Amino acid sequence: MFTKKRILLSALLLSLIVLCSVVYWFAMQNKWLIADYHKQNEMSVEQDKFEEMFLNIQSAESAVRGFAGSGNPRFIAGFPKFIDSIRSNFRQLQKFQDINHSSLDPVLFSTLGKLVKEKIEFTQQVKQLCEKNDFAAAISLISTEKGLLLTDSILSLHQAANALMLHSLGQSKRTFNLENNKYYQIAYWVIITSLLFIAVVVYLLSREIKRVEHISKELMLQKEHLGITLKSIGEGLITTGNDGKIIYMNPAAELLTGWTNRKAKNKPLQFVYDVINEETGLPFDNIVNQIIQKGKPVELENHTILRSKNNGNKIISNNGSPLMDLDGNVLGAVLIFNDITERKKNEEKIKKAIERYEILSRATSDTIWDWDILDDSILYNDSITHMFGYKKAEIENGASWWKNNLHPDDYENISVVLEEAFKTDHKQFILNTGTGVPIMHIKIF
Repeated sequence: MFTKKRILLSALLLSLIVLCSVVYWFAMQNKWLIADYHKQNEMSVEQDKFEEMFLNIQSAESAVRGFAGSGNPRFIAGFPKFIDSIRSNFRQLQKFQDINHSSLDPVLFSTLGKLVKEKIEFTQQVKQLCEKNDFAAAISLISTEKGLLLTDSILSLHQAANALMLHSLGQSKRTFNLENNKYYQIAYWVIITSLLFIAVVVYLLSREIKRVEHISKELMLQKEHLGITLKSIGEGLITTGNDGKIIYMNPAAELLTGWTNRKAKNKPLQFVYDVINEETGLPFDNIVNQIIQKGKPVELENHTILRSKNNGNKIISNNGSPLMDLDGNVLGAVLIFNDITERKKNEEKIKKAIERYEILSRATSDTIWDWDILDDSILYNDSITHMFGYKKAEIENGASWWKNNLHPDDYENISVVLEEAFKTDHKQFILNTGTGVPIMHIKIF
């Protein structure tokens, strides 16, 4: 069965797992975003390299045109540098193609590579003609359909490739921003929700802990009160487990058995609670087994003698009940017993006194009767039937029968005598007839 505290702890653990999962998921998405960000950087670098290459192509073409038109070799002073830069930039663009990080279509890039190669060769041819001082041939070569077409093709390809790279870069940035915002929003709300849920669970858990602490304190107080009660009662009390071994003995049980609770603990009951039948002297069957088997209170025989550790024998009255949990399972037994040795002795004395009274009442011809004023009951011997002629069945048990059967002339005298007897310290009175002959001897006990 799940307790409230266990449910709250499970909810807290689940919340922490969800929160950790979200953080892990966000970290994984963040890696993707970082990778995409690097890809954008590569696309920007690719675009820069492409623009730098196109500028160098234009610079190389301007250099040979200037040299061919003016004959001044200063125009081609930077020509080798332009050509090297074009080739270097193209190699960088080729690397992007090789690792599939290029935004240019492979076919378009292949066309670009051919045009760049042809353009380098074309400008070098113009340069060579100029170096031979054949400037007219150089200008003629530049003005040919091939030269013009090559320049237009590179320009058109540059525009198309540049537009494609800008479009790819813009689309990548938009996708990056959308995904980045989406992930941040999801992570934000999930984290906020998880933290709020954790806060609620922690609050409820703290309340539950306080409630459990309060209940624990109450149980501790009840345990203390129960311990004080068990130690204070005058009857002996022993609790055992369902294996018959002693768990607890109160001070009264210690006094009766001669064992201390510390020494008796975990010992078999019959080893400490040594009882025999008063009449036969034989030991009783294991009391705990009887209680556990029946699963209900057991009233044991009162003809029981407890043999204490110090060899003293005591007559006891005893009974036992099972100890059960909330599901009705028997966990053990509790025995309650009391020393009735003095009571048994008094009962024997009373029994013998009654026997002597019976013998005496049968031996005398006088009527002996005893009136208990508190409960208005009368005891009498058999002589009453001989003296007054009534059968026992006709005699009512109460003072009213005597009053109803007294002679009216004697009733008033007897009533006065009884009232005087109750008011004074005299313990006995003689009721006489008018001639002085006693007819009733009254004793007040």
